[in-house]
Amino acid sequence: MKRKTSKKRLRRALVDLKQWLRQERNARKLPQFWQAIGSKMRGHFNYFGVTDNSRALYQFERAVHNLLFKWLNRRSQRRSFTWESFLRYMRRFPLPQPGRLVSLFPTG
Repeated sequence: MKRKTSKKRLRRALVDLKQWLRQERNARKLPQFWQAIGSKMRGHFNYFGVTDNSRALYQFERAVHNLLFKWLNRRSQRRSFTWESFLRYMRRFPLPQPGRLVSLFPTG
């Protein structure tokens, strides 16, 4: 039997993150904003990072990147990022990557 994140929980995490992004996009400078997003992603990956759940973790990561791009471009009347500049910023200041943290199958 495989473990995976419930659709309801994944959706709730994304809705909560969207609400937080909407409130905080102008309240913080970009470096502090980026650190806060990183800690939120790390917390999600630590909580849901178990064996066989990598698909849901990568789905969450892609959704976070899309939400970040959307809400960072709504900070003023002109766009802050194009996809190329956004990806370049992400390469320079990488966000946490999902990975299996806890194995549910004992070894030994």
